[in-house]
Amino acid sequence: MERQVLTLLHRVRKPDALAAAPLMASVCRQTGMANPVGALERIVEVALAGNDARTEKLRRAIFEVDFKRTATNAELARQSGVSLRHFQRWRAEAVASIARHAGGPLGSSEPGSRRNGASWRFRREVAAFLAARDRGNALEMRCISNNLVRLAEDEKSATLARSFLRDANLRLGTKEALAPLDRCAPQALSSRSWVRIANEVERARQLVLENRIAPAEKVASSAWKRSELRGFQGLAARSAAVLHATAVARGGFAEAQFWRARAVDRLLPIQDRLLGAGLFLYTAYDERRRMDHALGDVLYERLCVIVPQMLGDGERQRTAVTGLLAALFDARVSPSAIARVAQSDSAFAHYAEKRLEPVAEMLALALTALTGLSWDEAFDGLRLALADCASKLRPADPRTIAIAVPKSQSGSIDHLKFDDQRSGVEYLAGLHVRFLPFRSGTGAAHERSRRDPATGPPGAVAGPAHSR
Repeated sequence: MERQVLTLLHRVRKPDALAAAPLMASVCRQTGMANPVGALERIVEVALAGNDARTEKLRRAIFEVDFKRTATNAELARQSGVSLRHFQRWRAEAVASIARHAGGPLGSSEPGSRRNGASWRFRREVAAFLAARDRGNALEMRCISNNLVRLAEDEKSATLARSFLRDANLRLGTKEALAPLDRCAPQALSSRSWVRIANEVERARQLVLENRIAPAEKVASSAWKRSELRGFQGLAARSAAVLHATAVARGGFAEAQFWRARAVDRLLPIQDRLLGAGLFLYTAYDERRRMDHALGDVLYERLCVIVPQMLGDGERQRTAVTGLLAALFDARVSPSAIARVAQSDSAFAHYAEKRLEPVAEMLALALTALTGLSWDEAFDGLRLALADCASKLRPADPRTIAIAVPKSQSGSIDHLKFDDQRSGVEYLAGLHVRFLPFRSGTGAAHERSRRDPATGPPGAVAGPAHSR
């Protein structure tokens, strides 16, 4: 409301623009005045009514700046004997007072709005849920829908919140039913809207099933570009799956492998099991199309998100782990595949048991999308195979592996080490000064003081501890 009031005040000197403001009709209706400038002035006078000095200052900060505009803000601040920043505080406080006064009657006059804060938060969460659905982030959708269930105040809003929660749960594989989405006429939608792109992707899939490869490829390619531009990862995954099917139909198997990897790459971050179950039009992983370099890279990069210690591994470890992933997908894990990972001393060997469940979930989602298996079946098989591999990969001497830090963060880490590097005794300008680390929550300073007291031997010149 404060932003809307400030917009109206900025348009006072332009009556036509003020009259066109969405909230101005409610202001005129509440005041009973046809003149928009006069109606807004009446609202300000009522909101800042009073003869005390403070209210007079707030009223002057509005009328002198917006309605009269006799001087600049800096000149008005100088005339009031305050700084420009303090004058801006007066103005912000005045705008807040006007918004509090106008929020009730004006807000209640708008259709579908309520005066309490809970309904405002509900509308904000609905907008956040729709944005998360457009991005294809199923986990975020579930978190927001749980908030919506909590904020719902009536049966209509509760029904909407529960439908959102069912949608999110179904995408995460915990429900079996989903209410169909409302579909608008394609010509009434923006070419960049989620619904428009989703309709086009579905049309491209139907064209592939009708063996109309050329138009299907054209529609899917356009949908892919717009999905990538707008950040709609779920739609990007479906578009890539259609382009994979068109490439296979044309005999372009190298191109098909590229689009298969892109589809899985967009699917894994959003963890949408509903999308994964029907991502490809037919199986994309069989005896002829097994693990390739592009798909192996996608799975390995996602594995590094789950086990970040693998970021420091080299090419030898990467090759060994990728070979093990291919063996897991083929359900043919050989002792040699496990031995290569163990011999390469990959971080995966040290952390496979600790991260067993999330690794199995990620691989099961990819396998579900590629083969058409049910997620439960894929997950159960991979979890058992991974548990067997992890027990055999368990190193005799487990160690903690540091996570690789980008060079951009090395400066801040060196700064944190500065205290320890400066600890000791230094001579500055003939003074015997001892530098001690002063860091809350650590025992380093106390250990040093007990081991080598700052007072020193008798006769030594004691200097103050430098805390910087």
